[in-house]
Amino acid sequence: MQTAPETSREDLIVLLASVPERAADLTGGIDAARLGYRHGPAFPNLQEVLHHLCQGGPTGDAWVRELRAGHAAGDDVSWTQPWDVEDADPESVRAQLDDFARLRRRTVDWLRGLPDADWEEVGAGPEGGQESLSEVCQQLASHELGHLVQLRNLIALLPD
Repeated sequence: MQTAPETSREDLIVLLASVPERAADLTGGIDAARLGYRHGPAFPNLQEVLHHLCQGGPTGDAWVRELRAGHAAGDDVSWTQPWDVEDADPESVRAQLDDFARLRRRTVDWLRGLPDADWEEVGAGPEGGQESLSEVCQQLASHELGHLVQLRNLIALLPD
């Protein structure tokens, strides 16, 4: 069985950097009614997925920084917890997306400055095990890219 090649450090950083911008690009021209459109009871709507990204992304960034500092950021890891969608209105989600993009730029700049050895240093990961900074960044990128695919799929199903 063939395994997927490991993502390079720079590719991982580029993936993380692109998430807020790509989410904004995908949903930028969609009005509030369509952002709130629910395809069915089992489906989130677009603004809920955006809200989740905007809450989970900064939490993931905090985990990345705290893992490097040698201690855990706390027990609530929004990218692995149920969604809190109470504030998922279109205006607040757009503002949150801007805030997420600003924070992610700072995190990406910080990651680019780390030496190679720091990427493999092990600490308490967000799901309780011992993980390297590289592994946590890979998990975060995979999680967020999955939500970008989810956004794209939900947009494709919007009624005209």
